[in-house]
Amino acid sequence: MKVFRIKLRAYNGFNKEILPSTTIAGGITYGAYLNKHELHTNVGFTNFYKSNDSYKLYLSRIKLNRIVNESEPFYSFKYVNKGEYYLIYTGYAVADKEDDLIDLINKYGTYIGNWNTVFVLDSISEVNNINDLCVYNLPITDLSELLLKYKEIKVEVHKYVNSNYINLTPCKIYYDPVERKFKITRDRNVYLATFKVGEMNIGHYYDESALDNLSIFDKIYVKTGFGVVGPCL
Repeated sequence: MKVFRIKLRAYNGFNKEILPSTTIAGGITYGAYLNKHELHTNVGFTNFYKSNDSYKLYLSRIKLNRIVNESEPFYSFKYVNKGEYYLIYTGYAVADKEDDLIDLINKYGTYIGNWNTVFVLDSISEVNNINDLCVYNLPITDLSELLLKYKEIKVEVHKYVNSNYINLTPCKIYYDPVERKFKITRDRNVYLATFKVGEMNIGHYYDESALDNLSIFDKIYVKTGFGVVGPCL
């Protein structure tokens, strides 16, 4: 697989310091679900970080409501074509081909972020010289196996609340490092582990067979945002 350095423009509203890979994956999956696209993709994203501080001027609620009532995608032309202010987020993505990555962002960028943000591609370039590799946001219920293998691990609680992103059931997806498969759990907490690795292939921490127990849309969610192996940020 190839590694690409990407800059995304965030129009209207999203201004957090980090755009997590899980947020990107959730937006892509939601867009695929709404449009009934059964994606079979190898594209995966790392976390993205804000790289400028030029904040967007907000539209009034009345104007937003009028735009919301229009058909999908929400308001990409309203903001992008008129040259509204935007923030830049920089990160990496892995893909077999650059065109696959561009197509995915162009199709589903309007679904990434919060309810009124539009993400579009600003620039993309292939990266060849990579010093350190990291695994991003691998969902784990038990950290003991990873702690035996890796020293530098950043852990966050996966903010699922009590429902997942589509069918509103209290189920969460996690990776079992012993059986090397993704499973469903009703445990209260699932942790997202980001850690530095030694020699490893670019792509994903797991192989395709690890996804056998998941539905088509859960597979999209996992492949695009969980356990992606890319350059450390």
